[in-house]
Amino acid sequence: MDNKRQEQWGRRGNSLCSKYKDRGYIFTTDTGMPYNLQYINKQLRAIDIPGKHITTHVFRHTHISMLAAMGVPLKAIMQRVGHNDPKTTLAIYTHVTESMEKQLQDSLEKMSI
Repeated sequence: MDNKRQEQWGRRGNSLCSKYKDRGYIFTTDTGMPYNLQYINKQLRAIDIPGKHITTHVFRHTHISMLAAMGVPLKAIMQRVGHNDPKTTLAIYTHVTESMEKQLQDSLEKMSI
């Protein structure tokens, strides 16, 4: 079930969902506790998308890449994901997206020397 829907149902007195507490996790039990990563990865492996290997790490990678694309400061991203060395974040997660390339091009065009 959808986490937000469970939370709403819990407010309406459904005894099964009344124990649900949103803790900010994506994959949760009916109480809001996170599932074991190995269990989730096993479930994700069952999804057959040709040419794709889906694991929980894909969600982390995508999240960090999206934060970088939105211009979130490197230090904030590092703190959020527990990186101590900025080289890790820069080398692995900051892909140049189309929107970042466009932003760079626009900025360069606006520069006057």
